[in-house]
Amino acid sequence: MNRVEPGEVELMGVREIAELFGVTRQRVSQLAAGHADFPRPLAQLQMGPVFCGVSVREFLASWDRRPGRPPIHREITRRDV
Repeated sequence: MNRVEPGEVELMGVREIAELFGVTRQRVSQLAAGHADFPRPLAQLQMGPVFCGVSVREFLASWDRRPGRPPIHREITRRDV
């Protein structure tokens, strides 16, 4: 990524965030849509949302990242016994 000079605002799209986080663009979109602490986009362009880089990096620093899929919670029924 390019170096941000003092006084400049670092802007990031889904692709840049995916590279920074080491995840897919799809996962970034899932985080943006479903994680309450993920920063809101500054703007929505035809190419996709644009985020503030500082806010994205702050989220990454505090993100409680857990590998793998979350466990499935389901009700046990009589058929399961």
